[in-house]
Order: sequence, then structure tokens, then C-alpha cells
Amino acid sequence: MDEKVRVRKSVYEDIPQIALLMKDLGYGMASLSQLEEVWKKIHSNSTMEILTAVTANEIAGYLSYSFKPQLRIQGEIMEIDELSVGEKYRGQGIGTVLLKHSIEIAQNIGVKRIILSTNKERESYKRGFYKKHGFHEKKSAWMALDVSTGN
Repeated sequence: MDEKVRVRKSVYEDIPQIALLMKDLGYGMASLSQLEEVWKKIHSNSTMEILTAVTANEIAGYLSYSFKPQLRIQGEIMEIDELSVGEKYRGQGIGTVLLKHSIEIAQNIGVKRIILSTNKERESYKRGFYKKHGFHEKKSAWMALDVSTGN
């Protein structure tokens, strides 16, 4: 990465660039008003945060995470909810910078485990991105039910 990357908490003005990053990852273009509503909910919740990686005054990537206590590990877990890097910034260490920053946050507050789910068809999975950073696959199956659509 030639340019300096700065990680900071997301601000309201980041929403349009975050929407473009989501589109780059294949999620389609979100309605900005809906995205603003969700962004506000995340920022009003003390157990959630959105980090942005900024380079050359542009958001190159973002990572969102949340915390929750879990009985079976007898402590707090961090879940990385989303990690997206803009197409033109992929392969330049942006994802690594964001991931390492979130791991430092977790270590500093005594989190016992960091979890995430990823699509096995994504290039980052195929390259072993998360494994390179110490993550390993569990035997668990990640399940989802989209209640708004019934799927």
C-alpha cells in the first residue's frame, strides 16, 4: 500500500461512499434513506461500530462489528458483521488494516472470541484471507432466515 491508510470511526457523511462499497461487493445499490436509517441505529447502539479505512480522502473500505456476551464462552464476543474493500483497493492491504484494527480493539477490551461469516465463493475466502490472520473454520453451520421475505 503506497498511500497512508487511516482507520477511523464512520461519520454520517460516509454513507454514500459506503453504499458504493456495498455495490462493489455485489449487494446492489442500497437506498440511501434506508442506509442512513440503519447507520443511525448502529451509531446509537453502544455495542456496535463501523470503521472506515481512508486513503487519499476516499473511503477504501469499511468494517462493522458488534459485541455481545455469550454464556458458553463465559464472556464477550465480537462479531465482524461486514468487511468490504472497494474494487480498486483490493489486494493492497486495506482489509488487513481494518481487520487488525478490529482485533486490537477486541484485545484491548478483553473480548474472548471474534467470529465472522463469509461467503465461500468470495475471492477473499478462496485466497485464505481470514486464515492468514489466525481465523479457523468451526464445525458449526451458519444458518439464516430472512423473515422479511420468508426465505
